Parts: sequence; structure tokens; C-alpha cells
Amino acid sequence: MAPKYHHNWSLNANTTGTWKPPASRREGIELAYGWIGHLASSGAELAVHSWWHYRHTSDRERLKSHSYPFLRGTAEFYRSLARRGDDGLWHIHNTNAYEDFWGVTGSVMDLVAIRGSIPLAIQAAAELAIDVDLRKKWHDFLRDLAPHLWATTRAPKL
Repeated sequence: MAPKYHHNWSLNANTTGTWKPPASRREGIELAYGWIGHLASSGAELAVHSWWHYRHTSDRERLKSHSYPFLRGTAEFYRSLARRGDDGLWHIHNTNAYEDFWGVTGSVMDLVAIRGSIPLAIQAAAELAIDVDLRKKWHDFLRDLAPHLWATTRAPKL
């Protein structure tokens, strides 16, 4: 008997004999997506929690050994994921927005995660007096990050 599966999953067996989600087509490229694959913002959420742990305890050793490396890694992950568009701004492509929207460009989740975590990475690096060059790169990245969709959309007139 075939295993039960959610309506968005197919019973396509890959070469290892395990079940996988259906491939999504975007811009002529097949991408395999699942419910929690390509959720890039989770690391930022955890990094922010680590920052708040530091803020609550004022434990500079933990900031140096755990919180800042986590924030730094998150910032660098997002910089590596972003691509500069024809408009000169940084865009995030092919990530999932929650479990329902797969292969999104400009996911609010990612844009908010970036705008919420990278300033903390800058602040943590400044408090530790390290990574001056990275702080400048992160500042420039934030400055040139694509806006949220609603930031450029006007409400209809009533």
C-alpha cells in the first residue's frame, strides 16, 4: 500500500527510494521544494533570540562565543543568497514564505529577517570592536536591499 501523503506531495521515488516533494517550475528551472525546504529566515530568528539572551544577561563572553558568530553567520548567509537585480537592489529569490508559498522572490519573511538581524550583527560587532569591514558591507547591503512589496504599493482610493 502506498504511504499517505499531503496533497502537495507526490509519490515520486528518487534514486534512494525515499519520497520527495514535486518539482516546482520557475523561470524554466525545475526546483525541488518541500514544506520546510528553502526557509531561509529560521537562522535569523534563532540569531535574534541569541542576541536577546545576551541583552538579558549582559554576558559578553557569550556574545563573543555564541551570539555574535550566529548573527555574523546569518548576515553572511543572506549576503551570499542575495542577487543584485537590474534595478541595482539586492533581491532574494527562490525561497519559501512559510509552508504555503514556494519559490518566492522578495519574501516578506526574508526581507524582515534581514532587516531585523543584520542591524543586530552590526551592533554586536561594534560592541566587540571587531569586523569593521563587514559592518560597512552589511550597512551597504541593508541600504541597497529591495523594499517590502507593501512599501511601494499604494492603497486604492475609496
